[in-house]
Amino acid sequence: MHTFFKIEINKKNSQIFFFENSALKYIQNFDFGSELIINDISKIIGLSNRTVKDIISNSFFSKNLSDKDFLDKKYFKDLNFRKIKKKLILDIADARIKEILELIIIRNINLSGFISKKMFVLLKIIDKNILCFEESFQRNLSIEKKFKLTFLEDDNLENLYKNAFKIVQYGWKKEAVPIIHHKKSIISRFFDLIFK
Repeated sequence: MHTFFKIEINKKNSQIFFFENSALKYIQNFDFGSELIINDISKIIGLSNRTVKDIISNSFFSKNLSDKDFLDKKYFKDLNFRKIKKKLILDIADARIKEILELIIIRNINLSGFISKKMFVLLKIIDKNILCFEESFQRNLSIEKKFKLTFLEDDNLENLYKNAFKIVQYGWKKEAVPIIHHKKSIISRFFDLIFK
């Protein structure tokens, strides 16, 4: 895989990188991140951001959730219990994830010249709170059949890409530069010693 996109989603910002033949060609920054998803869920279901983070970090959200899967009472510590469907939370997150991916890669006109028939996309989600929505990221990006998504979760793989990026940008620390030594006759070496 020499030509690919890498997307990083942080809490407050996101970035997309385009590598072609293992060389960095393009970077774009966005001033939104995973907090949008948490804020949307919080506003619609009427619970604090902290409670929403607690819910999504301890729950699994799959496309196969039924309408009978409700949030547990333990999340309503000092509040009146309300029946809130897990499917509602997934639908809210799904809508925002779709919008985020459209802005970053799917409908981004700045990338139109880079996208070919089948593109690899490496996705690094920095905010561990939203890892429960991996399936949603996968589903929303696979709608566009030209993208093949892989999640970057392995730190060793991440470090490999960071090191490759540094080498591409700054070069090796000690590059092999040939040094030419001219052969000199005994007389020329003697004169070099005298006149130096």
